[in-house]
Amino acid sequence: MGINPLNFNNFIYSKNSHFKYFQDQGIDIAVFGKNIVPEESDVRIYQCMLVYAYITQNLKEGSQILEISNTDTPVFKALLLKGYVCRKLNFNIKNPDSEDNLPAEINWVLKNEKDQIITEDDYESSDFIYSISEFDNFPETTDLFDAVYNKLRNSLKPMAYSLICFVGSVNEDKLIWNNKFLNYLSGKNINFNISDQNNLIVNDKDLFFISESYYKKYWKLSIDMKYKDLGKMHSVSILQKFNNPFLINYFQDFTYSKKSHFDLFDLTGYTEKLYGKVLKDSDRNIQIFKELLTYSLISINFDSNSKVLAIGEISENLEKALSEKYEFYKLCNPEILSEKTITSSNAATAEIIDKNGSPIRFFPLKYFDIIFSISEFSNLKDDLFIFTKIVSNIRTLKKDFGYVLLSFSNLFFNGVAYKSSFIYFLFNYVQKVNKFDKHYLMLKDSNLYSEFKKDYNLNSKNTSVPVTTIGYSILWKTIPQIPIISSVRPGDSLKKRPAYIFHHIMKSGGSSVVLALYKWFKIIFDHTEDPNGIYRDINEYVNYKINLENVYSDSCIVAHFQFNGILLPQRYPEAIMRNKEFRLFTFVRDPLELMISLYYYGKSGISTTLEIFLNGQKNYLANFFPCNELNYKEVLDRYFFIGIVERMQESFDKLAELTGNEKVQLPYINKSEKDEQVLNLSEKFIANFKKVNELDYKIYDYCLKKFSKI
Repeated sequence: MGINPLNFNNFIYSKNSHFKYFQDQGIDIAVFGKNIVPEESDVRIYQCMLVYAYITQNLKEGSQILEISNTDTPVFKALLLKGYVCRKLNFNIKNPDSEDNLPAEINWVLKNEKDQIITEDDYESSDFIYSISEFDNFPETTDLFDAVYNKLRNSLKPMAYSLICFVGSVNEDKLIWNNKFLNYLSGKNINFNISDQNNLIVNDKDLFFISESYYKKYWKLSIDMKYKDLGKMHSVSILQKFNNPFLINYFQDFTYSKKSHFDLFDLTGYTEKLYGKVLKDSDRNIQIFKELLTYSLISINFDSNSKVLAIGEISENLEKALSEKYEFYKLCNPEILSEKTITSSNAATAEIIDKNGSPIRFFPLKYFDIIFSISEFSNLKDDLFIFTKIVSNIRTLKKDFGYVLLSFSNLFFNGVAYKSSFIYFLFNYVQKVNKFDKHYLMLKDSNLYSEFKKDYNLNSKNTSVPVTTIGYSILWKTIPQIPIISSVRPGDSLKKRPAYIFHHIMKSGGSSVVLALYKWFKIIFDHTEDPNGIYRDINEYVNYKINLENVYSDSCIVAHFQFNGILLPQRYPEAIMRNKEFRLFTFVRDPLELMISLYYYGKSGISTTLEIFLNGQKNYLANFFPCNELNYKEVLDRYFFIGIVERMQESFDKLAELTGNEKVQLPYINKSEKDEQVLNLSEKFIANFKKVNELDYKIYDYCLKKFSKI
């Protein structure tokens, strides 16, 4: 039958009879290349055989194994030879000065099988973790115990095990010593009580402990202690299972639907709680999977007073289950998320109702702890502007540090994902908990749960094709980038690394830029109307501004600065004076193209033709900097960088080099649809526009000249 979780009670402490079992199974030969008998063994030798036996009898070759150790162990090498993927986790304890009165800290170093340091990002969660007497001399403090326990929990896959082996000693008075970390782990494990085991250990005639002959042969010369003073040195091992597979830290395993997930839902009781019974295989589907995933994640990670928002329709079962435990709400008009920016003036159009079906009478700004959607965004139009608007609106409704779970029914035709642009967008531009799983690997997974349809209409031509559907989910959050009001001053940090101010000129590629800037900076919005900002209205915006003394290095203030009284030199004159600490940058475009784009962007509110609109404009750019014929070069020279919209990617690449950041592929969003009026502009009209807007073209040409010199 082998050693397994069900019979591990027989292997909690070392016994002489275990050696016969190891010999019969060939464990001693596999690990040490020879037969091992109790008289020629110590505790570590025993533990190596125990670990090897458990892993090879319970985990398939290729499984991810993590050893916590600062030394080389025979079992690590034996597992590598057997075909397991083995990594080693070294650690050292940093003890602060006693005067600081601070707790000790653990520094972890992850290494591969070649003893090369690797990053956590290069390593998947482990299928199994073990240690061989590594914690026998561990400092006995709760802070350090917590740190190791959390490391174990966060390094393991859901429902996986760890096997931590300790040395114990029984003295002449039948008192047992072991490190208190064993007692700590015992308290975390409902199936293990160290006190019960100690009673068995002191009276068990089969107890294996180091023999006197082994002591004299291998230990006597290296330790200053008599054999009888050592006591009966034996092994005690604790097999620990982490029983919360739905903790947020484990969400990576739930990125796509797997057959084993349904077993987890059944095993943890969530299927029965949600549907009143355990479902047959024939009753399972992708929709059921997404509902069970949502319910289990919320149930484990959020307490009963949490505010939960569902976007769009959900089943009666899920709505009832969440309403019974949580402060539950539903957003009934999800289309608004992609149509407009939600503010206090239009929030009612979102049709948010409470658990009783009554519309809410307040603006739920940063109100919800968790927001989820089961399938609402699976068929979105491929439009980056829509994607950005949805994410922005969800951020408006979600608390800082809150979470968003968006689930999709992902279609695959001939191995290629269909209508998955929003998924790609999310994995690139939000603070995700789980990483993107490559589709070709996912489709090869024998554990993948999917649905197959022979005749799906993939497009408007009504062509029926076979498709595979899987459940795909992303869990993300937002963390406040920086406190606007703070008692902490940046000190000299700005003198070492500057902060930045992005002068976002309307319809000059700024929306694309802002999205990419999230990858470089802590973004601080300073807009007049921003539901995520700190100003309630335009009057408050005019009267208050960000205190630059509280802005840290590598932050970026983003604002339009588009009205007289709040232009950049008027709002932050100190930034212009401190140009080494605050670097200004912007992007400009051909003045005619800029005004055409502005016309179509605001066309719903403009009742006139394009030509009449253009004739009513004069030096739009110059008004925003602001500058005139005499000083425009001086004003533009204040800017650390000015990019060109017509050469946008090249511009952003140059900005990356100047700021010391990695290059980012810019998304193309906020594009305004145009009509035939643009084509009907005559050469004479265009020439006259350029004459009337001569200063704007001087500004544009000077920016082109500066750009060419970078």
